[in-house]
Amino acid sequence: MAKIFSFTYRYFTVPLLSVLAFLLFPFNKKLKEGLKERNYGLGRSYPKKLNNKKTYWFHCSSGEIEYALPLMRKLKEQKDCNILLSWHSPSVLKLIKENSPIDYVIASPWESLSSYNKFIKHFQPERLFIARTDLWPAMLESAKRHNIPSILFAATFVEGSGRNSSFLSRNFYSWVHNLVSQIYCVTEEDKELYLKLNYKGEIFVSGDTRYEQVIWKLQQSSSFPIKLVRDERLIMIAGSTWPEDENHLLPALLKQKHSYRLIIAPHEPSDEHLMPIIAFCENNQLSYKLFSQTHEFSEDVLIIDKVGVLASAYDKSDLAFIGGAFKASIHSVMEGLAAGLICIFGPFHKNNREAIEFQNYELDSKTKLSMANTVDSQENLEQMLKSIFSARENLSSFKLKIKELIQSKAGTSEKISVAVGKTQL
Repeated sequence: MAKIFSFTYRYFTVPLLSVLAFLLFPFNKKLKEGLKERNYGLGRSYPKKLNNKKTYWFHCSSGEIEYALPLMRKLKEQKDCNILLSWHSPSVLKLIKENSPIDYVIASPWESLSSYNKFIKHFQPERLFIARTDLWPAMLESAKRHNIPSILFAATFVEGSGRNSSFLSRNFYSWVHNLVSQIYCVTEEDKELYLKLNYKGEIFVSGDTRYEQVIWKLQQSSSFPIKLVRDERLIMIAGSTWPEDENHLLPALLKQKHSYRLIIAPHEPSDEHLMPIIAFCENNQLSYKLFSQTHEFSEDVLIIDKVGVLASAYDKSDLAFIGGAFKASIHSVMEGLAAGLICIFGPFHKNNREAIEFQNYELDSKTKLSMANTVDSQENLEQMLKSIFSARENLSSFKLKIKELIQSKAGTSEKISVAVGKTQL
């Protein structure tokens, strides 16, 4: 079966996807940039190696870089090595900051054995690390042929995912995963599901590296540049919101304006998105300021009209509303939790493990408050805000408890780094 999948993938699937890519790239900016970086499959030259240090190769599609950076930093710190990052989507480039531990940032080779063979011969990596789920068969087959151990880390498996949806998909993903030397799972449940795929390699439960990345980002973030003039009201931060979230959030705030002030950071702070928020405030006598036009916040609402300041705003807030879950899928709740904030969000949150898990950690038996709380309407949100305000004297102890739990989940990068040093694959 493995030989059939390998043959079909190399000689039918990849050529078909390549034809589609060439047909579609004039209409897709990311696809066009990715093809250009790969020289349209016509062969590439790679940068000269910096030194003779060992090179650890990481591959991330895009957002998976958030899981990879803590392990990169740990390896860099412990092993004095070079870090090579290959990416699938150019959107990853926006997530790499100047102080990253990465020495080489390169678009992944064309999905063929010959392209990867050239890449591997040039860089001669010691290990291949793949974040989360982004497995490419040609990459893994080439690494295996060159005796380069491959490690899938921060690995998760949802039972109802496409990997487990049919006989054909189960066998395909069984083949792909068995090209990987080791898997480091987030939970025991993930491990059991990988084993059901008939995975034959070494498999461990080590946790989620992204906890360390979120903690690190909060520690690195600059202080919030706006002076907050406090009164008896609590400050709620609403992060990465969409209009569907704001349709519930803003009327609930209006009803609770005697108890709350709002810092709102829309997911896309365009004029088109910001104007309805401003109009709501003006039509309902809510005082407001735009982040870009003030140095002090004493009003009802502060509207963040630029990107890159949300992390520093968490530190100044008392609770968090996480956007996306009244639209289609929730944005990350981990940042709010890492700041020690009670998190609230809408009904569409099944895409986020922390949103589900942290609902099980109760903070207050009287109000039934948990570290993470879901609401499905404006009325439910109003009631939730009332409950939190009634427990406001306990918010400091709640914050400490949430931070301690998040901190206890850090340390995955250390576990993997140590294991890599001990294991000869």
